[in-house]
Amino acid sequence: MRVFFNGEFIHEREAMVPVTDRGWLYGDGLFDTMRLFEGKPFLWHRHIDRLMRGAALMLIRLPHGKADLATSVGHLMELNDFYDGVLRIQVSRAGKQRGYAPSNASEPAPIAQQ
Repeated sequence: MRVFFNGEFIHEREAMVPVTDRGWLYGDGLFDTMRLFEGKPFLWHRHIDRLMRGAALMLIRLPHGKADLATSVGHLMELNDFYDGVLRIQVSRAGKQRGYAPSNASEPAPIAQQ
């Protein structure tokens, strides 16, 4: 199965989260899970708006907008020939250095998987 990881469509076995990732170390991130039904994410706008609001509240700047994420999700469904099931979008603040301060973070790392 393919996943959308750091802006690329890769095989799920290749999606490696560094041990310095803030989501891994501290749970510093957020996610949303939605139903895929007949090739469409059910209540897409509600889910993606909630994800965007959550990221804004946490001061995580997402590298992709709503339209880009929708395009990526559509492409991911095509790559996997998967149109009914569950989609999970995860966002980590990422990070390159250890430490509790969010200022140690790098670019956020969005992951979409089915």
